[in-house]
Amino acid sequence: MHSRWYDSDWFKRLERWWDIASSVLVMACGPYIIGSVIADSSALNCFNAILWAIVATWIAWSAFSSWRTRIDPPRVHLSPRDVPLCDVQRIVDSEPEKVPAVKALREIYPGLGLIDAAHLIDAARGAGGPGNGRNNGNGL
Repeated sequence: MHSRWYDSDWFKRLERWWDIASSVLVMACGPYIIGSVIADSSALNCFNAILWAIVATWIAWSAFSSWRTRIDPPRVHLSPRDVPLCDVQRIVDSEPEKVPAVKALREIYPGLGLIDAAHLIDAARGAGGPGNGRNNGNGL
């Protein structure tokens, strides 16, 4: 798959540092804007102060979230068709219960959704297989 220029690592680093630089610039304007409201509390100065507070909050949140998520790998959804049936069958054979089997399958394939993993486990077990929930011998 061809990656775009804005998906590259250097662009993400540049974006993070741009968020920091813009935060510093907006925060540096704060004392001037607040001082103008204190000196002359006209409607325009109050509007500028409210606008500055909104922009400062938005830019600070953007900078915080870009630095907070810098290590997280991108989440990729995995189709159930991409999971080999031999892996599903091996997990079904090794896990007697459904929940640990789904958990084991999702540990091997992290992009697989919970419902997709449960459907794969159910399909591999069959309608009357062990651990199905209806015929597991616990009387429920």
